[in-house]
Amino acid sequence: MAEFSTALCNYNKSLLYVYPHLRARELPIEVMKLFKEGGLLRQEGHNPQFSNNSSSYLAKADTPGLIIDIFVKETPHVHDEYDGALRSGGYFRRVSIPRLVDSGTLLYQYFPGRTASDVRLSYVLGGRKDGGLFEKLLEIELVKAGDTLRAYRRSLCRLMRLYYPPKIQRFFYDRLLNDSRIRSHYGEGVALGGQLIPLDTLLSLRWIINGKTYPSLRHAYGESQDILNPRSAYMLSSPIAFGMGDAHNGNVMINESKTERGAADILFIDYEVAGLHPVMMDLAKPLYNDLAYEILYRKLIPNANGIDLRLKYDVNLEENTIKISFKPQVDALTQALFDIKFRYLLEPLCDHLQYIGVIPDNHVPVLSTALFLCATLGISFANNEEAFVANFAAGQILRGPQTWRELLSGLEELGFTH
Repeated sequence: MAEFSTALCNYNKSLLYVYPHLRARELPIEVMKLFKEGGLLRQEGHNPQFSNNSSSYLAKADTPGLIIDIFVKETPHVHDEYDGALRSGGYFRRVSIPRLVDSGTLLYQYFPGRTASDVRLSYVLGGRKDGGLFEKLLEIELVKAGDTLRAYRRSLCRLMRLYYPPKIQRFFYDRLLNDSRIRSHYGEGVALGGQLIPLDTLLSLRWIINGKTYPSLRHAYGESQDILNPRSAYMLSSPIAFGMGDAHNGNVMINESKTERGAADILFIDYEVAGLHPVMMDLAKPLYNDLAYEILYRKLIPNANGIDLRLKYDVNLEENTIKISFKPQVDALTQALFDIKFRYLLEPLCDHLQYIGVIPDNHVPVLSTALFLCATLGISFANNEEAFVANFAAGQILRGPQTWRELLSGLEELGFTH
């Protein structure tokens, strides 16, 4: 088994810049010259709702012999994005390879579609009655699960030494250092129950959720930092795979007017953290952002359209506690997405881990910790008290599991059935 794992790891190193025939979309090189000469026409109407770590706009090249729509992206992580896109082409077919221009801007061939998260928002705001959108979202999830699992199977290694911290840690360990992320979100305190709670007080509160006591955020973040430290035993023993790192449905697009060989024409976007990294960390954002969609993006969904969170809470500063009753409902779509993720991605992944000699339960703490950070350090809820309490409660529930059975129990507490 060890010989098989070593051979697989060596084979995967050769895949990083191969399979050029899998790269479905790449701009003609002439577009770079037009951009540098100011020959592109800027277009209006681009307003992404589910991505906020870069700026972008649409443009058009309209010259004799070359008429093409272009997506222009500007990001502080431009070289990571470019490298991630190139590497992704070795594992994923549904990606777009950008042109890197001198200014540090990336030019992509425009993909005429919407993100799956935008499609889902239309479904929710439409009263969850559009069967066509329901089926489309399930099809996207099936394609995404199949592509992700294929990439994992090609690249998964039981042991691989990474000589540099994986870029995906930008979403996890890096956000814990010096309390940087929580201070940027809640440094001025957060309003709860008619009181402005200072950050230091918030970090010290004991959480009591559905009658069960959880540790303070200060303690939880400290444990999270220990687990996700690149030199921790958890991280050094983590199985490594190639993944997008941020493949939630806000970063998956669908062309609703076309199909490809009978399947949905979809595109993975945003490659800034794509690469080789612990597979459990790669799972976290797609799991949390897609399954907790209606609490994570609560500000986009009017109360009349949202699920019933069945949420009550009380902050008692004398007792230094926040007591929460939280028993959210899950609609048919969210339950179906959960079923697809487990049946077509997580369960086959665990089978493959066992095949290469890995005990899946040993690595659940990395996943549960990453889910906790997705819930509490992803989006700022400073202006939405209900979303703050719901996501932080969900994060606390998902942080503790040490086995897959315990993780499923936590998800059941959040309304899912398995």
